[in-house]
Amino acid sequence: MRLLQDLLRFTAQQVAQVCDTLEQAGDTTRLARFLWSLPTDTRSVSAFDRHEPILRARALVSFHAGQFQHLYRILSTYRFVDLYTRAVRRRAAAADRMSASRRRRFHDVFTLCCTPAICS
Repeated sequence: MRLLQDLLRFTAQQVAQVCDTLEQAGDTTRLARFLWSLPTDTRSVSAFDRHEPILRARALVSFHAGQFQHLYRILSTYRFVDLYTRAVRRRAAAADRMSASRRRRFHDVFTLCCTPAICS
């Protein structure tokens, strides 16, 4: 079984190429499934975190999944190449707006549900 797992492992460069291809194709669903299928051991993750296409893919998938905290963590720990900085920063700004909108909706629902007229 261990031999089969070793044979099925991708190099970080191969993973980066697949991520780049799927990002360019705009196939966020397949990109998310691909990222989800990657090994999560510390050695693999640290190798993947050195490749910008993988980090861009993780940021893109986090954005589309509404996982803004994960997106912010990626943005705060990695400085993207100028070519991609604008696109990534636009996603972060959109995430800020969406997150604020969620907070407002939650606040509105909470206020509506907990007003004295409704609660009594």
